[in-house]
Amino acid sequence: MPDRGPVEIPESVVVRLDQDIAQLTPVTISRVLDELDSYATVDPADLEVSVRRNLTIAVRALRSGRPPVAGELAEAEQTTRERFAHGIPVEEIIRAFRVSIGLIQERFVEICFEEGIPTDTALAGSRLLWVVGDAFTTRVITAYHAFDLDSALQDAQRRTDYVRAMLRGRLGVAESASDLATYRLDPEGPYAAVRCLVEPGTAERVRRELERSGSLPDRSALVAVDGGECVGIVARRPTDDGAHVVGIGPFGSLRDVAASFRTASQACEVAHRLHPSGVFGLEDLTWRLAAATAPEVTRFLRDRYLTPLRAAGDFGAVLEETLRAYLAHGQSITRTAEALVLHPNTLRYRLRRFADLTGRTLESTEVVAELLWALEVGDVDTGPVPL
Repeated sequence: MPDRGPVEIPESVVVRLDQDIAQLTPVTISRVLDELDSYATVDPADLEVSVRRNLTIAVRALRSGRPPVAGELAEAEQTTRERFAHGIPVEEIIRAFRVSIGLIQERFVEICFEEGIPTDTALAGSRLLWVVGDAFTTRVITAYHAFDLDSALQDAQRRTDYVRAMLRGRLGVAESASDLATYRLDPEGPYAAVRCLVEPGTAERVRRELERSGSLPDRSALVAVDGGECVGIVARRPTDDGAHVVGIGPFGSLRDVAASFRTASQACEVAHRLHPSGVFGLEDLTWRLAAATAPEVTRFLRDRYLTPLRAAGDFGAVLEETLRAYLAHGQSITRTAEALVLHPNTLRYRLRRFADLTGRTLESTEVVAELLWALEVGDVDTGPVPL
């Protein structure tokens, strides 16, 4: 509505309309309840108070001749807070106010006719009431979104606190029965703990995906954002999203998730050093979990095997590639040569050169184990894995 100055409504009209609020209130309540099923959950006394507020806002605007500004709509925010607490959708809060405005507008027009008010004045007042509705709508939407965000943040914090307590073994299953029902957790079903390191801005998306892919139809996963990572429990192994490393512990009862989380946490740390993405547990990393907790051994084996190879320059790099293929193909000369498109004698020559450079022969099972350790974890950060 363009600012054309205050709308001048005769005080006699405003006074009569103000006096009619008592009669308009029950009519408004009846119409709201007829049109909006969600309002059946609202206490009748609370509904009467809010309807009176709405009607008062309209009368106040007619008396001033101007639509209310944001600071004058505290009633709208109060009504929104009360309806939000009842779970009433924002669009229905707005519709309820429109019912109030519609009824008071009808009564305003009737009084103008009875009072012989000029048509242009009555029309200006009617337009003003619709502008009041627009201002109320804007305030309601703003307030509702703020309450919704605040509620979501509180829910997220409760979720995080609950998951954190569970994974640290500080939450008894019997004592948290209501929370188990809230989060659709089965106290008798098997669960595994998970941990995933995430980049800023991606945590909530990753959390939702872990919950989705880690849930079963009758048993939900529960994952929370805790700092720079997602942690929680899953009912089945989650899927690989191709962008993150997820550590997963062994499956067991909810009473065992603290122990499962220790494995998941360690698996996440180790896998994060070795792989760009994927879901990794004890069965995937096996001895590498133990290797990652022994950085001194890793440094020793790196110096024993990788340092001599890399001192040989380009040929050393070729040897390293050859050794990886040789171990990957079960130390088979034939299969390794085929994979690398080499003559078997060329492969044998390279293996002899490895023995010359390192002083170690691959005929020894111990050397094979040590070389595999060096190749697999020798280049990753050799700091201790947090337990």
